[in-house]
Amino acid sequence: MQHAERILQGGQSADGARAAADAGAQRLEEVAEVLHGEPRLVMLETIRAYAAERLEEQPEMADAARRAHAEHYADLAAHCWRDLLGPRREIGLAMLAAELANLRAAW
Repeated sequence: MQHAERILQGGQSADGARAAADAGAQRLEEVAEVLHGEPRLVMLETIRAYAAERLEEQPEMADAARRAHAEHYADLAAHCWRDLLGPRREIGLAMLAAELANLRAAW
Protein backbone atom coordinates (compact mmCIF):
# COMPACT_ATOMS: atom_id res chain seq x y z
CA MET A 1 0.00 0.00 0.00
CA GLN A 2 3.01 2.27 -0.16
CA HIS A 3 1.59 4.35 -3.05
CA ALA A 4 -2.16 4.20 -2.35
CA GLU A 5 -1.97 6.66 0.52
CA ARG A 6 -0.60 9.24 -1.86
CA ILE A 7 -3.86 9.73 -3.77
CA LEU A 8 -6.66 8.73 -1.42
CA GLN A 9 -9.06 11.43 -0.25
CA GLY A 10 -11.58 11.76 2.58
CA GLY A 11 -11.08 8.40 4.24
CA GLN A 12 -11.02 5.19 2.35
CA SER A 13 -12.67 1.79 2.30
CA ALA A 14 -10.34 -1.18 2.54
CA ASP A 15 -11.31 -2.20 -1.03
CA GLY A 16 -10.58 1.28 -2.30
CA ALA A 17 -7.18 1.30 -0.65
CA ARG A 18 -6.35 -2.10 -2.10
CA ALA A 19 -7.43 -0.95 -5.58
CA ALA A 20 -4.91 1.88 -5.52
CA ALA A 21 -2.19 -0.10 -3.74
CA ASP A 22 0.75 -2.12 -5.05
CA ALA A 23 0.35 -5.87 -5.51
CA GLY A 24 2.44 -6.40 -2.36
CA ALA A 25 0.11 -4.33 -0.17
CA GLN A 26 0.96 -4.20 3.51
CA ARG A 27 -1.78 -4.76 6.04
CA LEU A 28 -4.23 -1.91 6.58
CA GLU A 29 -3.41 -0.08 9.80
CA GLU A 30 -5.80 2.49 11.22
CA VAL A 31 -9.55 1.89 11.27
CA ALA A 32 -11.27 5.18 12.01
CA GLU A 33 -14.96 4.75 11.32
CA VAL A 34 -17.44 2.21 10.02
CA LEU A 35 -20.04 2.72 7.29
CA HIS A 36 -22.62 -0.08 7.09
CA GLY A 37 -20.11 -2.42 8.75
CA GLU A 38 -17.23 -1.46 6.44
CA PRO A 39 -14.04 -0.19 8.08
CA ARG A 40 -12.62 3.07 6.71
CA LEU A 41 -9.04 4.27 6.81
CA VAL A 42 -8.21 7.86 7.64
CA MET A 43 -4.89 9.61 7.17
CA LEU A 44 -3.62 12.92 8.45
CA GLU A 45 -3.78 15.49 5.66
CA THR A 46 -0.14 16.46 6.12
CA ILE A 47 0.95 12.85 5.60
CA ARG A 48 -1.32 12.46 2.57
CA ALA A 49 0.05 15.69 1.04
CA TYR A 50 3.64 14.59 1.63
CA ALA A 51 2.95 11.19 0.08
CA ALA A 52 1.27 12.87 -2.92
CA GLU A 53 4.38 15.00 -3.47
CA ARG A 54 6.59 11.93 -3.33
CA LEU A 55 4.35 10.05 -5.76
CA GLU A 56 4.64 12.88 -8.29
CA GLU A 57 8.37 12.16 -8.36
CA GLN A 58 7.49 8.81 -9.98
CA PRO A 59 5.18 9.70 -12.92
CA GLU A 60 4.62 6.13 -14.13
CA MET A 61 3.71 4.96 -10.64
CA ALA A 62 1.47 8.01 -10.16
CA ASP A 63 -0.38 7.29 -13.42
CA ALA A 64 -0.90 3.63 -12.50
CA ALA A 65 -2.16 4.52 -9.01
CA ARG A 66 -4.55 7.17 -10.36
CA ARG A 67 -5.83 4.80 -13.03
CA ALA A 68 -6.52 2.04 -10.47
CA HIS A 69 -8.18 4.59 -8.16
CA ALA A 70 -10.38 5.91 -10.99
CA GLU A 71 -11.36 2.41 -12.14
CA HIS A 72 -12.33 1.41 -8.62
CA TYR A 73 -14.51 4.48 -8.14
CA ALA A 74 -16.10 4.16 -11.60
CA ASP A 75 -17.14 0.62 -10.61
CA LEU A 76 -18.40 1.87 -7.24
CA ALA A 77 -20.43 4.63 -8.91
CA ALA A 78 -22.01 2.11 -11.29
CA HIS A 79 -22.88 -0.16 -8.36
CA CYS A 80 -24.39 2.75 -6.43
CA TRP A 81 -26.37 3.81 -9.51
CA ARG A 82 -28.06 0.40 -9.55
CA ASP A 83 -28.80 0.79 -5.82
CA LEU A 84 -30.33 4.24 -6.39
CA LEU A 85 -32.79 2.77 -8.88
CA GLY A 86 -33.97 0.01 -6.57
CA PRO A 87 -34.98 -0.69 -2.99
CA ARG A 88 -31.43 -0.06 -1.72
CA ARG A 89 -31.62 3.68 -2.49
CA GLU A 90 -30.59 4.80 1.00
CA ILE A 91 -27.56 2.51 0.99
CA GLY A 92 -26.49 3.82 -2.42
CA LEU A 93 -26.85 7.43 -1.25
CA ALA A 94 -24.89 6.73 1.93
CA MET A 95 -22.07 5.10 -0.05
CA LEU A 96 -21.89 8.00 -2.50
CA ALA A 97 -21.85 10.49 0.36
CA ALA A 98 -19.09 8.60 2.17
CA GLU A 99 -16.99 8.35 -0.99
CA LEU A 100 -17.64 11.84 -2.38
CA ALA A 101 -14.05 13.10 -1.94
CA ASN A 102 -12.67 9.97 -3.61
CA LEU A 103 -15.20 10.17 -6.46
CA ARG A 104 -14.16 13.77 -7.09
CA ALA A 105 -10.47 12.87 -6.95
CA ALA A 106 -11.00 9.99 -9.36
CA TRP A 107 -12.39 12.27 -12.03
